[in-house]
Order: sequence, then C-alpha cells, then structure tokens
Amino acid sequence: MNRRPHAVGDLSSRYLKAQKIERLLGLTQRCRPIRLLDIGAGSGGIAHYFATRACGEYTVTAVDVVDGCGSFRTTSRVTL
Repeated sequence: MNRRPHAVGDLSSRYLKAQKIERLLGLTQRCRPIRLLDIGAGSGGIAHYFATRACGEYTVTAVDVVDGCGSFRTTSRVTL
C-alpha cells in the first residue's frame, strides 16, 4: 500500500482548529499549567498554536510517524 502524506501546512486553518479544541476542552478557563500531547501532529500547526500561546502555560509534545522509514519524530516546546 502506497500512503500519501496528508498534513495540512496552512497555519491559519490549523489555528482555527486549535481554537475549536481550546473551546471544546475549556482550556481558556483553567489557571494551572497544562500538558498537551498531540498524536499524529502532521505539520505541527496545532501543537505550535498551543506552544506559543501567551495567555496560558502549556507544555506541548507532538508526535508523528514519518512514512516510509519506520521511525517517528517528536517535538516539544514549553511556553513560560
């Protein structure tokens, strides 16, 4: 089976999706540090949104599979 990448590289659309996630989970109303895990991060746009938020303290870990090489990559950033 030949898989084709499907990550969305458009940050503005990823930010809209991240804001929806933020509202659905009620993250804006929490006043303590939050740890987020993004599995299947693709382009990393949603992880980037949360890692760079000024209004909250998020620790974000993003994981994605690199097709064709049997390995994975992780990225992490802490916003203080």
